[in-house]
Amino acid sequence: MRLLDLTGQQFGRLTVIRRDGTAKNGNATWLCKCNCGNLVTVDSYRLRHGITVSCGCYRRDISKERLTKDPERVNRLAMR
Repeated sequence: MRLLDLTGQQFGRLTVIRRDGTAKNGNATWLCKCNCGNLVTVDSYRLRHGITVSCGCYRRDISKERLTKDPERVNRLAMR
């Protein structure tokens, strides 16, 4: 099987910089730069299938957005 060169490609908020090695499962790992500026190493399978789309900043942004849209939700969660 031949190796795909993902350098320069964009996956969600991540841009592939260079190959970073091989994961334990044999998949290539890639060094990526997120739009927020963080660097993260990601398995090629997770990149190509859309499982990993950011360094974690996307999840934080979505959580923050949901909480500011519905402040009542914060109160409901705190009362549990």
